[in-house]
Amino acid sequence: MSWLAAPLSYIYSSLSGARTQLYTQGWLKSHHVGVPVVSVGNLTVGGTGKTPLIGHFLQWASEQNLKVGVVSRGYGARFEGCQVVRAGEPPVFGDEPQMLANQFPGVPIYVDPDRVRAASRLVEDHSVDLLLADDGFQHLRLKRDLDLVVMDALEPADHYKVLPWGRARENLTALARASHIVVTKVNLVTEEVRQGLKLVLHRQAPGVPVVEAHLVFSGLFPMLGAPSARAVALPLAGQKVLAVSGIGRPQSFAKLLEEQNVNLVEQIIFADHHNYSLKDVKRIGAEAQRLGCEAVVVTAKDAVKLQNFSPEDLGFTYLVTQVKVELLKGAQRIYEDLHRLAGPRP
Repeated sequence: MSWLAAPLSYIYSSLSGARTQLYTQGWLKSHHVGVPVVSVGNLTVGGTGKTPLIGHFLQWASEQNLKVGVVSRGYGARFEGCQVVRAGEPPVFGDEPQMLANQFPGVPIYVDPDRVRAASRLVEDHSVDLLLADDGFQHLRLKRDLDLVVMDALEPADHYKVLPWGRARENLTALARASHIVVTKVNLVTEEVRQGLKLVLHRQAPGVPVVEAHLVFSGLFPMLGAPSARAVALPLAGQKVLAVSGIGRPQSFAKLLEEQNVNLVEQIIFADHHNYSLKDVKRIGAEAQRLGCEAVVVTAKDAVKLQNFSPEDLGFTYLVTQVKVELLKGAQRIYEDLHRLAGPRP
């Protein structure tokens, strides 16, 4: 396969570019759904920090008295048509939409591979000021008013080669379509990496504002206990912990725990969007017991798929990390754009 990667990547890139041009020139139609749409997307497959960023904007919108809805494809979900994601339910429509629903139960979240249909249904059912389109940068059928593209500072350079050579869905030059570029997890990389990435972005997307963001640890809560929206302070410093994750960037999870002086004795890594089985849970418990750990720590994304196991099945104390995004210098321009799109508030 490796010898085919470069020519296949060229073909994929050419087709992707041609499709974008068809939308840009009006040969293919983008559909407006009646309210402003803000896309939060990326270039690569895998986790870049989109979901925590969406959570950040949902929290901000609530504080600004703005009504916001979310539309998503529902990655990895097994369903047909347009579905509504509700808090506290099993993650049958995708782990990330379910995580957002649990954290923001008052926010309408609709999932559908056809995001135009999802957005239209949501607008029919709810009065909202803005729609956030999760992973919408390449979904050009849905007309957007603001394009936020998320870049992960931990992403290796080779990942920006177009599929299947790398993990990119488009060339870096596609960033020129963005309204803003948000570089997440800059607190988890060296200053050299940080500055190098900024130079690349300014070269590939001249004139597009770049905003940096930190991904920070904000608390823990017991998986079988307190609501996910209310993190509680649980001391972990010095305790022996087994970390378990099925996310796109497990190294960022480990770094966040290490910053809390956690004694991370081992990390079990599953594939992104992994669906946990009873066999997996038994393996985790056995490993934690073997290592003499005080707790198993998981991400909020993994917790939505683990929380439906019984305490007897889990056989161990599970703690869920809560993280948040902190936007740095230049973020005010994004907030101003969001306010402009939402219109005057009462």
